[in-house]
Amino acid sequence: MSQIKFFYSKYIEPTKFMAFIKEHPKKIALILIVLIFGIFFFKNVETKIEVGRLESGNIEEIVSVSGSVAPNQESSLAFEKSGRIQSINVKVGDKVYTGQVLASLSGNTDYAGVLNSQAQLDSAEANLQDAKNGASDTDLAVRQVSVDTAQSNLNSDYNSVSDTIRSVNTNLTDILGNQIGNLFTLNSSSYRLSFNSCNQSLQSQIEKDRGILDTKIVTLNNLATSFSMSSPDIDSQIDQAGAQVYNTTISVSNMLDDIHKLITSSCHIADSGLDKYRSSVSSARNSISNTLSNINTLKSKLLSDRNALSSANSLLAQTKAGNSPEKIKSLEALVGQAKANLLSAQSINAKNFIIAPFDGTVTIVNINLGEISSPNTPAIKVISLNNLELKIKLSEVDLVKVKAGNKAKVYLDTYGNSVVFPGVVSEVDPAATNEGNVSTYYAKIDFTSTDERIRSGMNGSADIVTAQKDNANYILAKYIKVDGTNTTVKVIKDINKLKDTTSNTDDKNIEIRNVILGMRSTDGKIEIISGLSGSDNLYPIGSEILSNKISTK
Repeated sequence: MSQIKFFYSKYIEPTKFMAFIKEHPKKIALILIVLIFGIFFFKNVETKIEVGRLESGNIEEIVSVSGSVAPNQESSLAFEKSGRIQSINVKVGDKVYTGQVLASLSGNTDYAGVLNSQAQLDSAEANLQDAKNGASDTDLAVRQVSVDTAQSNLNSDYNSVSDTIRSVNTNLTDILGNQIGNLFTLNSSSYRLSFNSCNQSLQSQIEKDRGILDTKIVTLNNLATSFSMSSPDIDSQIDQAGAQVYNTTISVSNMLDDIHKLITSSCHIADSGLDKYRSSVSSARNSISNTLSNINTLKSKLLSDRNALSSANSLLAQTKAGNSPEKIKSLEALVGQAKANLLSAQSINAKNFIIAPFDGTVTIVNINLGEISSPNTPAIKVISLNNLELKIKLSEVDLVKVKAGNKAKVYLDTYGNSVVFPGVVSEVDPAATNEGNVSTYYAKIDFTSTDERIRSGMNGSADIVTAQKDNANYILAKYIKVDGTNTTVKVIKDINKLKDTTSNTDDKNIEIRNVILGMRSTDGKIEIISGLSGSDNLYPIGSEILSNKISTK
């Protein structure tokens, strides 16, 4: 009470109050302005109630997701076999097309096998056709000429075998005696390297191999005259001689590779005193390469001419035998066998190539010319050229809504929400991927048009249209109350009696009506299946109607 008396005595007592006004005129003016504004504002404020009605329009149910752009096809390609890489036809960034050869191994022998198998198939098909056509004297004469020509070609090959053996022997002797002779010293019938080595194990192997080669060269020298052209087993003798020549040449080649490895190792590479040896070894390796090429050329020619003779003899025999049904059936079987052999040869040869499986862009080249490939080791990676997709994650809630075929609007962070890229859901994983304790379902959205602005790795988002209905009847969510399974709205009986809001839930001017709902859009539209008509006026849920007094009698 003492405080009240103090306040009254200080401010309310007329003489003192007037003194306070004179002492604080600005404060008094501010208080008056606030009071006047408050009175004016609250006097003119009206409670506005937004009445809802049943509307008609398009409704879209949308699921919003995020993800990143990736190619819908990518492949890490590798050689299926080991071999020396002969060609690399692409580099990172190159566009490639289905069936294009991206890289290859040296595979002359495998390719020769394809040509040989193709020739056998052509021959078998020709034999079958001739048998079906029937033989004549002229046919027999032509077949005999073919046999004689093939035999003559093969005899010429056999005659050249001796010359090839002598030539190989001369080349190997020159390599060992002249080109790399200064690398070795001969002590008590054993060879020693002419310089001190930092790799004793490899040095011992080289010296051992050098001693063995002398014996092989002597054997090779006697081999040229060891067989007779008139011998009935001349084919076997030629094959044995060829194998021995080839193996001896390979032995020399392997020893040269070991020497090259030794004198170019890290502990010798700085030794300029070995430069003369390096030059000699390099020259010798080139000579060996040429020698091996000559041997392989002769082997291929022998194989081809033998097959030609065999085919010619077969044709002659078939021509003489006639074209009985059994013979025709036999020739048909030979054609089938030849086709199978060709497919097998093509399959073997295909392992020498890396082929583009689809149109795309090269992103990785992990091989170098001349190196030895490792089977099934990724060498070149290709991603699809134009077919990009947005990889997204779906929650369990969204999974039941999203289906393959749903249209989507994609927004990439790089370009913002003003740029829309149309897309369509192409795939939804049937099984979940557990990330921690959360189950996630991966899905893909394909871009429906090619756009150079889209790049693999870009981040973005998408609005997926999971349901859509045109000309649907709907109201906004603020007019609907959901209580368990019961869904109601407030219908105003007489719009003219609507004045204000109150907490009176027994207002006679409103009707609580049940409605059945359909689709729900993300912008607040809810489809009304039944329960409302276009003439109904709706009051927002959470407010009640204050109507004029209506008699309940």
